[in-house]
Amino acid sequence: KLGLDVPVWQQFLNYLLDVIRFDLGTTMVTGQPVAQLIMEALPITFMIALLTVLLSCIIAVTLGTLAAFSAHKGKKMLDQIMTWITMLVDLMPSFWMALLLMLLFTLTLGWLPATGSIDYSDPLGILQRIALPLIVLCMGQISTIARMTRTAVLEVLNEDYIRTARAFGTPQIIVVFRHALKNAAMPIITVTGLAFGTLM
Repeated sequence: KLGLDVPVWQQFLNYLLDVIRFDLGTTMVTGQPVAQLIMEALPITFMIALLTVLLSCIIAVTLGTLAAFSAHKGKKMLDQIMTWITMLVDLMPSFWMALLLMLLFTLTLGWLPATGSIDYSDPLGILQRIALPLIVLCMGQISTIARMTRTAVLEVLNEDYIRTARAFGTPQIIVVFRHALKNAAMPIITVTGLAFGTLM
């Protein structure tokens, strides 16, 4: 039934052909088709991954840009605090953070459910149901994207065209967020795309 009676090379070839046909077999426990289980989980997975990337980018790009601007202006304290916090958050295992948040928000406060099905007709219920996974996944992404943003923006802030923009009297916020951030966006977009793929 599992095809283990044929040589290993043929097993591997059969596996590749099945994957191309999206025939992933059945589960050992329930006997359900694996492809069907993946398709059932895909909408909520896509929604959580997309929201995680969007929220992470909004928060992380802002924090990273502000940290780079502070470092560029010689205000090292805010930059160092942000760097240390993001490194600490990045070093914390996500499963441990998830357990702590479940302990706080589910068991102690009773605000958010830890398990259960999702009713797509209830937007508030969906938000309550995906809040904990979003928080846990966002924390890791924010720290990575914020550090990448800080490094990229700090490099761009030392370029000649930034000095020229300042010399023309362009306001600092426009120099940082329009000129510097736009030119530092490529590594940030790359990391964000990789993060979305990993989340999926």
